[in-house]
Amino acid sequence: MKMKTFPLTIVALLCFSLVMFGCNNNDNSNDTVQLSGTAATGEAMAGVVTATNANGEEAGPVDIAANGSFTIDIAKGGPYILKAHDDGTGATLFSYSSTGGTVNITPLTNLTLFVAAGLNTDVANLYNAWAEAALASADVQAAAKKANANLAALYATYGLDPMAYDFFQASFSTDGVGIDGLYDNIMITLDANGETVDAAIDINDGAITFDINIDISGISFTGTTGGGGTPGDIPAGSTWELSAATTINGATTTTTTTVTGIQVPASQGDFETVAVNNLTGSVATGGITVTYSIGQVTYTANVDGVVGDTIETTMTGTYTLSGGPFPSPTTFNFTYEYTYTRTA
Repeated sequence: MKMKTFPLTIVALLCFSLVMFGCNNNDNSNDTVQLSGTAATGEAMAGVVTATNANGEEAGPVDIAANGSFTIDIAKGGPYILKAHDDGTGATLFSYSSTGGTVNITPLTNLTLFVAAGLNTDVANLYNAWAEAALASADVQAAAKKANANLAALYATYGLDPMAYDFFQASFSTDGVGIDGLYDNIMITLDANGETVDAAIDINDGAITFDINIDISGISFTGTTGGGGTPGDIPAGSTWELSAATTINGATTTTTTTVTGIQVPASQGDFETVAVNNLTGSVATGGITVTYSIGQVTYTANVDGVVGDTIETTMTGTYTLSGGPFPSPTTFNFTYEYTYTRTA
């Protein structure tokens, strides 16, 4: 019963947001988002970070702190590409964020963008042409999973789980432990002119072969469940406030409604099922055909079985509109953020 009612609530909100933003997509706001994380190659990078949004607007440079940390504000309009330059070594690395927030810049984020771009594009050129060549979140996620799968044995050496570790967003210190230990002991050379995968991607002088077609099934970069309770134990008759924030090409609208416990996603699986079942393929609304491509899905719960419990979920990806006021297909980047707060 739950999975029959829950999707209807979400899809109703999505259709409203898509029609509103699809037909009125001029972003006249001056809002910014913050990108922050660690820039490191094992040691903290000593230099600056810049970033560019999907509209080609660049922010920075900002200095990288002694521990590798950085924070940069940029005009809304994901996805974003980041560049970190080390003034001492001359090294330049790149990274990616679909929505803003935590994002690291490391050899693995750099490798991921190279793979996502097809192995034949220098990532520096990708950065410079980001307004025309921005990568889809789904492609970056798939490439990151390939990095994890190919480095699974090395991950085990440093106590990392290749099936779940998200090197884009996981916080770390430049102390030689965990992922930083891996960065201390890996050398990745990329060549966009390489005629084979082995020529394009060299890891530790050929000691690790990168399989571009490696199996990535089962790898999931998703949110965690927190709090003292079990999210699955949500009373069907409880009352929750649902705040739905929809960001389309950097412009955001928020809708608030009231739902019952039976309409609340009780697990990550619930929410992912809704995303797959209702945001895959095409749907028609108001004379407009909407074709979806889902990127990342996250789920974070703080549930103790009391008023005040919260569940936060997000979906990122792209959608294409055609028909009606869109005689030619038009593609947009989206982020859906749903916050459930128990009120009774």
